[in-house]
This record gives sequence, C-alpha cells and structure tokens, in this order.
Amino acid sequence: MELERYLIYIVVCLVPTLFFYSTRKKHLPLPPGPKGLPIVGNWFQLPINLPWETYTKWSEEYGEIVHVKDFARNVIILNSWKSAYTLLEKRSSIYSGRPQYVMFHELLGFGRTTPSLPYGDTWRKHRKLYNQQMHKGAISQFGSLQYEAIHELLRNLLDSPLDLAQHVIHMSASIVVGFTYGYKLQAKNDPLLKAISGNSELFIQASRPGAFLVDNLPILKYVPAWFPGANFKRIAAAARERGDHSRDMTFKQVKLQLALGNALPSFVGRSLVELGKDLDDESDEDIDAIKRVAGGIFGAGTPTTAITVLSFILAVAVYPDCMKKAQAEIDLVVGSSRLPELGDRAALPYLGAMLKEVLRWFPVVPTALPHATTADDVYEGYRIPAGSVIIPNSWKILHDPESYADPYTFRPERFIPEENGGTSERDPTIGSFGYGRRICSGKNLAEATVWLTMATLLSAFRWTNPVDRTGKTIDRIRATQPAPGGSAWYCTFSFSNRKTNTHHKNASSRPQDFTVQFIPRSKKLEAIINQSGS
Repeated sequence: MELERYLIYIVVCLVPTLFFYSTRKKHLPLPPGPKGLPIVGNWFQLPINLPWETYTKWSEEYGEIVHVKDFARNVIILNSWKSAYTLLEKRSSIYSGRPQYVMFHELLGFGRTTPSLPYGDTWRKHRKLYNQQMHKGAISQFGSLQYEAIHELLRNLLDSPLDLAQHVIHMSASIVVGFTYGYKLQAKNDPLLKAISGNSELFIQASRPGAFLVDNLPILKYVPAWFPGANFKRIAAAARERGDHSRDMTFKQVKLQLALGNALPSFVGRSLVELGKDLDDESDEDIDAIKRVAGGIFGAGTPTTAITVLSFILAVAVYPDCMKKAQAEIDLVVGSSRLPELGDRAALPYLGAMLKEVLRWFPVVPTALPHATTADDVYEGYRIPAGSVIIPNSWKILHDPESYADPYTFRPERFIPEENGGTSERDPTIGSFGYGRRICSGKNLAEATVWLTMATLLSAFRWTNPVDRTGKTIDRIRATQPAPGGSAWYCTFSFSNRKTNTHHKNASSRPQDFTVQFIPRSKKLEAIINQSGS
C-alpha cells in the first residue's frame, strides 16, 4: 500500500509537469521579423534578387535570427555563426530536412536529386554512394583527368583570354562529367554542358521561399501550359526535359561501355560494377539511386567550381600582393621546370589559406540550400515550429566582423596559424559547403580541383587590372559585389513571381563579368604550357 501511494503521488506530480513542458514551447514567441500581411504573410517582401543582402539588412534590425511568413509556411533566417552552428550542426537530427516545393520537387523534377531529398532512408542510400566513391582516396585516382582539363585551360587562356569565363566553365565541366560518367566533353557547344548551364541557377532559385506562387497555391500546377500567365509550366517542362535527357543519355552510355568492356573509370561505372546487379533493370532502386546521385554531381559541381575559380582570378588581380606571396611559395617548392601537382598541396600552406579565403570572401551559394525542421524546437527563448524552412545566411556569417577582421578584404593570412604570422580566424569550410548532415558531398573533388587550378594558374601566369565589358577597371569594392541579373533565358511570369516581364535575378552569386590578360611568367613556362597537351 505504501508503495502504491508513492506511485500515485509521483504520477500526480509528473503528469502536470510533463504537460506544462510539452505545451510551454507553443506559448513561446516566434523570432522577431518584419510585419507581414494577412494570408500571404511576408510573401511580397521575400527577396528574389540577391536575397542575402535583404536578410543581412533584416538582421541589423531584428537580430541574429529572423522570422518571416511565406503564406502559411514559417521561414527562419539564421544570420550568425552561433545560431547556424547550434541548430544545423549540434541539433542536426531535427534540422536536416528539406522544404518541399511544388515547382522544385514536382514540376521541375528536382525532388529526387540527392541535395533535395527529405532526410531519411533514400537520402542515406544516396549519401552512402557518395561516401564510397568520393572520399579523398577515390578522388586522388582521377588526378590525370584534372591535369588534362586544367592544362587545356592554360592553353585556351593563351589563345583567347577574352573568353575567360567560357574556358573556366569548360574546364570545370570536363572534370565533373569525366569523373561522373567518364564522358569526354566536346571543345565547343557540348549539349551536356548546355543542359547544366540551363538548369543550375533554376535549381537554386526554385528552392527559395517566395520564388513561385504555385508553391503556396498548388492548384496552379493544373493550369495548362498554354494558358496566359502559365509560363512557369513551360519553364518547368523545358528544364525537366533537359535534365532527364542529359542524365539518361550519359547513364546509358556508361552501361553500354561496361557491356562492351571499354568504359573509362567513373563514379557511375564503379558504382554499377560494385552493385553487381542486372543493369537493364531500370526499376531497381539501387540503380536509380546511382543515376540520381550522378545527376546531382554534374548538375551542382560544374557551376560552383567554375564560379569559385573565377572569384579567385578576380581576387588576386585586385590584390596583387597576395599573388606575389603565393607565387614565391610555389617557386620555392615546385620550381619553374614543371607545373604543380596534387602531391605538392601539403607543402604550400599559403596557397591552402588562399583557397579558404576565396571560399569565404565570395561564397558561391550565399544562403546555402534551405533546411527544414522535423520537430518543434526552442532557441534563445524563441519557438521554431516543426516544418519551418531554415535559411542560413552564409554571406553574412562569412563576412561577420566579429569572426573575420576587415571581412571584405581578401587576406589569406587570416587562415595561417598565429605562430606562422597569421591570425588563425575560423575555418570557413562550414558555411562554404553547407551545414550539418547536408554538407556538400562533393567537397573533396571541388577543393582538389580549385586548389590545383589556383596553383597551376599562379605557377604559369601573372595577371592584373581586371576590366569589365566596357573596359572600365574593376576595383576592390566592385570585386566583392556579385554580378546583377541572372540567366537571360529564364524569364518570370505572373504566376511565378511578384514581378512580370523581368528576368529572375541571382539566387547564387558570381563575380562581375571581367577579363584579364594572362602573361606567361617566363618563356620556359610558356613552352611547358604549350607542351602540356602533347
């Protein structure tokens, strides 16, 4: 009887306590943010062009964590390292979802690619494929592919430096599709490269809150494509056809080469061989996973790598002292009788710091891909409901003066240890490549490619005085300003966006259009460049 009385007492006390704590979250306030309108919330205020700039302005008024409403959807913007690290890294078990958008997942067909999958078993299967084939040891076996593409870039820059951006994009794509499919990219007008270029900005744009009205009014997806104002249906159909065709074409090519016994080493080839199944069974989940992972690699890897390389070229052009320091280090370690190799990386610490500074100074995806919460949570006394869209403002985080002194100055020394003359500021890898469990799986390939490109360009050339299309010099201030506007082919319409007859603007960032004159550092190096293709 005495024991029963104690048990009853515990239950009587415990139940109200548990009830209090379970309901307490619901009574806490949401984070502060701009006032919205009935029904639509802050939809009209959600930025499409350079969204990180608006988020940064909001942070100045409302603080490190900002709440807005996209119709009924809660959107939480993280503007500090502390909030991003605490929520996306330490609490990753409930912050690793992805928001589901009608345009992105259904109409465009991006929902089955690895970066956009919900956190669960299918995503884990995709991630396992990445980990098996994209660890540093596996990546190192594709060094010859990187050397070939980067050395071709050198020759192209000597021949036609005004086509800088096209040459860099071709180099990046050659490495990514070569690694993924063993595919040899055509020198000009390759259809696969056109498909990548067409869909990459759209991928990022469509993942943003407020980008398309159909995301909040799903009934619009049933509007016929010919209907006035239904341009979003035509955009989606064209993009989906491009993506499906390029993915299926390259995947089938690898399967055919495997059957004939002449397949080049590739992610797809190795994954299929290790799978050991009937490769003609298109319905097999494991085979479909390989196809989807491969599509994500070449779709995401090409533009991000290319933009990072272009940012580096512009950065050292407007900060020539950094170029001289890096070249002095390369000359000491590599010399002038050969071009740098991946094996030189550990002996070139300043160049390693320069890579980190490029990633920090000009992040390619300044707001990362949005996360979503899978459970209610509380942060700093604020309620974060389950199903919220979580946007880390990486641009603000990587340019925070509390973490990075003089953040808009390009200064690789910030990532050199203090005992070696640097300032040991926080590593920007988390932020540059995403957060938590959704960090970019292609990080190893991207870093190796960018580092080798930087080292090779610095070894071979010197360049200064970047100019824009009008011939006007780009100074240090303009160099940190992303180029305005987006892809010209991608137009909005009344159901898609709040503005009509305009182009979608940048959801990702890229530097100002510029050109420089690449001058070989010596006749000997010029000869090495010309011989590198023979």
